[in-house]
Amino acid sequence: MEELDSETTNTEPAPSDEADSVSAKKLELAILTLQKKEPMVAKVYDLLHLVWKTYHFNPKSRRELQALGEELGMNVCSPSSVKGTRWVPHVQRALHVLLKQSKLGDLAVDSGQYAATLEHMDHLAVAANSPDVQGRARKATSELKRTVSALENMKLRPKHGGMLQKFMGCIQE
Repeated sequence: MEELDSETTNTEPAPSDEADSVSAKKLELAILTLQKKEPMVAKVYDLLHLVWKTYHFNPKSRRELQALGEELGMNVCSPSSVKGTRWVPHVQRALHVLLKQSKLGDLAVDSGQYAATLEHMDHLAVAANSPDVQGRARKATSELKRTVSALENMKLRPKHGGMLQKFMGCIQE
């Protein structure tokens, strides 16, 4: 049997791979620290978790949201969890799902999934059979509205041409 070359059997990661993973970990830890220290970031995190929890544990609510989306002419995505081992990608996906535009693909004319979620949460706040679901829906509705108001009053503006700027333009109209 031939002896294998020592270079081909090396299983240690390349130095650049280690540097990338360390940088990613530092970024995630910095954002977790920001979430703990900055109340607005913590509120957005809690809001995203509350929306996810409402639809994840209640298939009926998920079906109703899908039906409402169809009535509005859009494909509604299921909200995603913000808790996990890789915090940054989970929150990015959850925000993307909440701010997703409809089939028109233009947040300048409609607020897409945000509108469907807010409308359905309003409905759940009064019509849900479970007091837990009603309470979550009331809290989520008020937090969604409060968060959007806080974003509108921010001194800093979102990135020009970005998804958040288009969403805020739609909400203000």
